[in-house]
Amino acid sequence: MSYPADPPTNRPNLPYRDEGRIAPPTRAGDPQEWDEPPPVWEPEPKAQPAKRPKKPNGLVRGLILAAVVIAVAGGGLFAADRLGFVDLAGLTGGSTGGGSGGQPAAAAKHVVFSGRAAELVAAEGNIIQEDTATSPPTVWLRSRNKSANPTGATDGVTATVPNEIVPRLEGRAVRVTVTAMTGGKDDPRPFAVAYSAGTNGTSGWFVFLPTRRMEDYSFTYNVPIGEMEGSDNVHRIAIWSDIGGSNGPLAVKEIFVSGE
Repeated sequence: MSYPADPPTNRPNLPYRDEGRIAPPTRAGDPQEWDEPPPVWEPEPKAQPAKRPKKPNGLVRGLILAAVVIAVAGGGLFAADRLGFVDLAGLTGGSTGGGSGGQPAAAAKHVVFSGRAAELVAAEGNIIQEDTATSPPTVWLRSRNKSANPTGATDGVTATVPNEIVPRLEGRAVRVTVTAMTGGKDDPRPFAVAYSAGTNGTSGWFVFLPTRRMEDYSFTYNVPIGEMEGSDNVHRIAIWSDIGGSNGPLAVKEIFVSGE
């Protein structure tokens, strides 16, 4: 007995039950509802309020205020110094010499020799010759002394420090400057300079090698304070023009002292 075949259907043979709850798998070439994965919609970011700058704390504000006050005060002092109302060198104290008791350094420049032979005194063995052809004038110094004493009146050529400015120098660090140059065809001859404070002390000789043009030669000396009434308190700047005693010429234009 044979049974009739089942009527043909358009449904494919499925390896699983199709109860209308599970979508059948698709094959290549089948239409797709999405060619790509569905888009994921992200929520829009919420606007954030701008951050306020942090205010400096109390210590920082105090430091800033102090810096402003110092800058303003410094500028005012500088302007007053430039206008001549305040002497900053005197306020700061500068360098002090031995036995000064902390006195401020003399700030002004004091010229003790300005190129005239009459402003100098020559000890034995020294020659002074004024050169009037130059402007301002200069002097030529020569020495045959092979040794020279830097104390008291000294054995060199000296310029006297005016008595009225000596109290401004005593007890302070003072810079001594000589403007000089060598002369002649021979090699430059070393010369020496000293500060003599009478019987109160001396700097000793400071030796320099001059060039063939005018230059400044300087050293610093802590000028002592006069101790005895009636002692030789004459202060002098001494020049030993040729420490070898060979009579080498030295032109001197100016001598001045100033505070350090």
